[in-house]
Amino acid sequence: MFVIPKPFQDVVRNPQWTKDIKALPEKIGLGEHTLIFNFKHNIEAMFYTDFTVYNTIPGAEQLKKLQEKGWRIIINDDGNVPLKTKRLKGIEFLPLSPSPDKK
Repeated sequence: MFVIPKPFQDVVRNPQWTKDIKALPEKIGLGEHTLIFNFKHNIEAMFYTDFTVYNTIPGAEQLKKLQEKGWRIIINDDGNVPLKTKRLKGIEFLPLSPSPDKK
């Protein structure tokens, strides 16, 4: 829900999540064929970077198929990634942006 600020109300013009997005290329490097999963502001991340970003985590079979096709897979480790997913080989788990529950 969009909240309209009241006149003269302090508004955060550069929230932490925008800083997280702008830091993505520095944190993970540049590269084609990179997919990022479990990132809350995925649309904004795709606008500000060249990465393909999703806000969910696909199942193990889908992740394996993507790996077989040559994709580099990065999952935002916000502390809520299922253990079954964390056990998959060849997937990078990085703390790219905090969970909305852990501000």
